[in-house]
Amino acid sequence: MEDLYNTGLFKLNCGQFIFDCDFNVIRWSDRIDNFRHKRFKVHLNHFLFDTPLIEAVLDLPWDKYQVIIVPSLEPMSDELAQKLDGFVADGGTLIAMGCAGFRTEDYEPRGKPAMASLGISRIRQVRTDMRPSYFKLDDKEGLTRFDETDLLYLDGLYVYAEYAPQATQRLKLIPPHKFGPPERTYYEVVTEQPGFVVHPFGQGKAIYIPWLPGTLFHRQGHTNTIDFAADLLENVAAIAPLGGSLSPMVEVTLFERAGGSTQLLHLVNTSGHFGVTCYAPVPMYEAEVTLPCDWEPASVVSLVTGQTVPFSVSDGALTITVPRLDVFEAIQIKG
Repeated sequence: MEDLYNTGLFKLNCGQFIFDCDFNVIRWSDRIDNFRHKRFKVHLNHFLFDTPLIEAVLDLPWDKYQVIIVPSLEPMSDELAQKLDGFVADGGTLIAMGCAGFRTEDYEPRGKPAMASLGISRIRQVRTDMRPSYFKLDDKEGLTRFDETDLLYLDGLYVYAEYAPQATQRLKLIPPHKFGPPERTYYEVVTEQPGFVVHPFGQGKAIYIPWLPGTLFHRQGHTNTIDFAADLLENVAAIAPLGGSLSPMVEVTLFERAGGSTQLLHLVNTSGHFGVTCYAPVPMYEAEVTLPCDWEPASVVSLVTGQTVPFSVSDGALTITVPRLDVFEAIQIKG
């Protein structure tokens, strides 16, 4: 089994990646939180992704990706910014947040972000104390998880900016106001500042989020925030999540061996994770996961039990049914 993991195994991403970063590149803890918990939200909603290091990303081919997510990475080289703009111009989708590209490699401030594809013409103010604020969902197109909700919660950082005329500004900022009992405190001002912006650029588009949903979810963990992230990824950026019946508490990763003859599907049951403590997870039965597959597997076997796992292939998708998921499962898919 060790040979299976040690020889030519690559992470499958289904077309998107998030820039990875270390503490030498990002100096501020909230930027680290935004990256880590943006990634966590992608995990919770079962979007497959890759995380190449920033130091190596310029040397990697990007042609296999359809979407690139850039957390609030302030220092950015002109070379990286130009490559990101080229990726969008060639038909890709870029998602950037917060202060991404607002500084040079030497941490000198820029008048506007390094990436022209974002459609930001001028940065007016970066405010870090937005409690209590909201976004009013005046237009719910693509926000399918907000049928019964008209507000999106905001706290922390927000970037006041001016945008190019062709940029589509979505949602409306309700700026900080008094907070307390609802019968005594309520908002009265709704501005034109957006919750996110979609800017066409060449053959592709850039989606800019002028706040830090990852950081907010890390601190407070509201489903309001994670529903927004899921809708943005699925319905605005057009990223397809994995199908099936998996709980949001199951983390999914998919690897492929060089040559494509073998795939490894990993499922981790995190239902026993509470705060900074881990307990025995709640067992899950008949858990289904559906992933893209344009070939007929010869076998699907659990590396935990050694037994064959039920599966079916239909319309370019492979559905695997795990009879019982405890702490984790590792499934070998062979062609």
